[in-house]
Amino acid sequence: MRFEMPNMDEQAPTLHKAMIDYYCALTARQGLAFSPREQDTPNMTVRLEAGAILSGVTLTEVAAQSTGTITAPVTHPRIDRVVIDRITGAVSVVEGTEAASPAAPAIPTGKLPVAQVLLATDTTAITNADLTDERVGGGSVAIGSIASPSTTEVASTQDVADTLAAFPQQDTTARQQAMFNALLAHIHVDRASGAVPSGYLHLFKTDELATKTNATYQSGSRVYDNQASSTADTGSPGSGSSGLDGYTACDSACTITNGRVVTGVRVYSTSGGTITPYILRDDGGGNHTVVASGSAQVHPGGGFATLALTTSYTVPGSGTYRPAAYSAAFGGGYLTTTRIYKSGAASGTQAYSSDSNSCIGFGYAYQSSAGNMTLITTAITAPESVTSIAIGILHKAVDAVTLNTDLKLRFSADDGANWTGFLTLEEVCPFDSDYKMLWAEGVVEDTGTAAKWEITTLNAKAQQLRAADMLFN
Repeated sequence: MRFEMPNMDEQAPTLHKAMIDYYCALTARQGLAFSPREQDTPNMTVRLEAGAILSGVTLTEVAAQSTGTITAPVTHPRIDRVVIDRITGAVSVVEGTEAASPAAPAIPTGKLPVAQVLLATDTTAITNADLTDERVGGGSVAIGSIASPSTTEVASTQDVADTLAAFPQQDTTARQQAMFNALLAHIHVDRASGAVPSGYLHLFKTDELATKTNATYQSGSRVYDNQASSTADTGSPGSGSSGLDGYTACDSACTITNGRVVTGVRVYSTSGGTITPYILRDDGGGNHTVVASGSAQVHPGGGFATLALTTSYTVPGSGTYRPAAYSAAFGGGYLTTTRIYKSGAASGTQAYSSDSNSCIGFGYAYQSSAGNMTLITTAITAPESVTSIAIGILHKAVDAVTLNTDLKLRFSADDGANWTGFLTLEEVCPFDSDYKMLWAEGVVEDTGTAAKWEITTLNAKAQQLRAADMLFN
């Protein structure tokens, strides 16, 4: 049957009814995709209807699913966020912060928003009235994955060619907007660094800079920062098996100092294995909640190693938090201590057992004091001799930062043999709740085709760099 828009004035009753049914059938898949709702018998989970994710040329059908158990806040209301993975469609919950007027937590990189959940201290079952639908656009295929023909190739010149070509280069404001759009588009579809028309995007999917002094690359959040990393490990584990293969476990004695910014979980293993890191909050009564996690990673063996969290986690000022991990095979090494454990991988809030048998050695990596960081790119080959430059960077000021005093930028067109004076940085606009786009431009006297930039932080101010866009001439 050929579809016609339902029109009761022009269609016969039988055809009109058929077109209404046909239209409903066409739109139902789109409208219900990943739709959040209460359970048939409401409880402390949220149900998502079936949907589909298009990643590159791969379409993944995702069955209806439910979140893990969500816990009610203790003192003040809280807003949690239900999200799905941009590649797999798997659901997870980002826990918010209790407050008299709570705000929703940030959407993690690689996730798509589905719903906000408003929780009161007396919430015992989540109903539709507690949910705010946040699905982007609509459609059975999750928006945010369909924009990219590939999530692994370098940045496509075609993605930004039309945008950049539409603005005359002497129009600084328009160029800034074009640069912002290019960064936004490429980060959103998870592209790698690569060439764009008359320039180059650095997106830091890998630790790719030629020089980094007093800098740490965070693979989970894809940033460079100048906060020194320290570790806190428990004891000296002995050889032998902990007997915790196939379990999520933590050491009751290994607690995280409140207020620290944790970047990874430290696990002791003599022979290595694939291990998934978590941060658990002790809710009392044997219950623990996953508040941060990382992807499954290969431990190299030989002792303690750090398994990165997807994003760094700031431990609240009160409460008990511990590093934990899951592995089908932890690879040997144990301590005799009070261990906390459950069968299988961790998710949401779950009940854990405890005893005084063998446990894995645990610790954690955290950010300490800030140093003065220098970042320099590898030389990028320009299509012609560079006589002028414009650079935009995505920057996060963890401490209060004065541009051109605590943060400086300069450029070289001849692979670092000669540098411009420090270019004047200015703030253009917010990129998201954490990062701002900064801009600098200038004339290049020592011309050449081997382009690179240098960014320096000063006065021990904690800062992060997420991406940079360099445009020539």
